[in-house]
Amino acid sequence: VLELRLPVGEVEAAELLATEDVWCLPKGETRVRFMHAIVREQYEQAEKGYDAAMQAYLLAVEKLRREEMRGQAKLLRNFKVVGMTISGAAINRDALEELRPSCVLVEEAAETLEPLLLAALGPWVQRLILIGDHKQLPPKVEEHVLARDYFFDTSLMERLIANKLPHVMLEVQARMMPEFAALLTSVYPALRTSARVAAEHRVSPPPGCATSMFFWDTGKACGEASSEGGSTENPGEACAVVAIAVHLIRSGVAPDHITVLAPYALQVARITRLLALEVPKVAESGWPSEQRHGKVPPTL
Repeated sequence: VLELRLPVGEVEAAELLATEDVWCLPKGETRVRFMHAIVREQYEQAEKGYDAAMQAYLLAVEKLRREEMRGQAKLLRNFKVVGMTISGAAINRDALEELRPSCVLVEEAAETLEPLLLAALGPWVQRLILIGDHKQLPPKVEEHVLARDYFFDTSLMERLIANKLPHVMLEVQARMMPEFAALLTSVYPALRTSARVAAEHRVSPPPGCATSMFFWDTGKACGEASSEGGSTENPGEACAVVAIAVHLIRSGVAPDHITVLAPYALQVARITRLLALEVPKVAESGWPSEQRHGKVPPTL
């Protein structure tokens, strides 16, 4: 189809299409414009047919989705407890509306974005239980402006507590040794250690150490850290960490009883390489890993 300098208007197209004998049309551009009018008419008819078919298709897909959702809700009603991620609950609000749970329990509520939580709730909820620690990590907000100007990094749990809503805080811990728990008294003044954390149930201090906890300020001895690709590493600190691990192993601590924590992927990779070189037992068997043993690996 040739491209026209002046498009065929609706009035002109109607006149051309109304021609009974096309052979009477002047040769040249008039017949070309007639051809364009025919093509445009057929295109518009096809476009209308496509739009109608697509609309019918979308309605059928939505009907199918709702029927599947009703089926899922009918099945879930047979269970006393239904678990979802907070994102999944917000996305599948239609399913929640069909299920209509009267009691909603939210784990790690202090790290849950309030808009996501509100999207998962409805007028059918009679009881909302929020479990979390508003003194630890806040909700993660991708855009800093949302946290700075609109307080998206404040969870519903923290907001309610700040407004003096009655709440219960655990005061007894059984997850760490007393000397470690003592570091948290400035944050949790009433925190106590359970009697279940008995000295005979743990090795404290570990072999080769005078105390169960100590801080090692490496200062400038380890040199400067370097960054690459958004991550950071410090070769000197990595060597210091490996030296402690080697000392513990030589003192009788099993390698799979040692956990090394490092916040950067580059540092994790460097420590892993050094351990493989410096600790023969680690080089042969490797640290317990999710791939090798089907469990969560020690965090390096």
